[in-house]
Amino acid sequence: MLSLQMVADWIARGADLYRHFFPDDWIRYPNLTAIGVGAAGILLAFWGARLLKTIYILTFMVVGAVVGFRVGTDLKIDTLVGLTFGAGIAAFIGYLFFRWWVGVTTGFVAVLLVLAVAWPRFAAMDQGFRDYRQGVGTDNYASALQDMDLTPSQYVGAFSAYVWTQQREYAHRFMIAAGLAWLLGVVMGLLMPKFTTVMGTSVLGVLLTSAGVGVLLYRNWPEVWSQFAAHPDWCLIGMAVLLIVASWRQVRPVPVKTPAVPVSEPPPAGSPPAKPAK
Repeated sequence: MLSLQMVADWIARGADLYRHFFPDDWIRYPNLTAIGVGAAGILLAFWGARLLKTIYILTFMVVGAVVGFRVGTDLKIDTLVGLTFGAGIAAFIGYLFFRWWVGVTTGFVAVLLVLAVAWPRFAAMDQGFRDYRQGVGTDNYASALQDMDLTPSQYVGAFSAYVWTQQREYAHRFMIAAGLAWLLGVVMGLLMPKFTTVMGTSVLGVLLTSAGVGVLLYRNWPEVWSQFAAHPDWCLIGMAVLLIVASWRQVRPVPVKTPAVPVSEPPPAGSPPAKPAK
């Protein structure tokens, strides 16, 4: 259940993640980046449903251009030809199967929501995984030094293998829940594309806008940030109001301008009758 304490924990965790993953020297212009993220959030929140097809097509075009460029290089043909054909074919696929891509994206987001709900349980398993790798309770400490060389992808793979072998019952439940969430998300995206795109872009836009504003306050006005962090209800109310306004803006019907009907001029008055001759 959503509570103010949970929102406060999310805000504090977000600040910690920003401090850890985005140091001052990692982004050259952090304020401009935050402004750009906030502007992109506003654009998605208020006009995302209308721009989503264009965003998908452009994304497919960029990916297709990259793939076509590499294929053209490998086949020793003109790279411009490969780039053009790759971008064109990918853009056509993105346009033709737009509703399907909306469903797939919705299913992926649904799986992320299931993962977010299950995250506290996985976080609790992480300590058991570390103990298991370091041989706690056994005489085998060969894996203790190996963990220092694991990349993030290798760590995720090793942790997944640990959960699958040591916590098989919970792993089965999680896989079933994630599969059902993905299926329901795909079905909702296919059957209700308008509702899905409006809600999805509105929520994502509000999150991006909140992140951009939060970074600006955190970096430039720490006293204001402290006030917001101490009162998570302000953040929750502000995000809820922005979400309602953005959703209403996207579902509001666009007024159709009807062309003005030209008013026909009255026919000219007939000439007066001739006077009779005397």
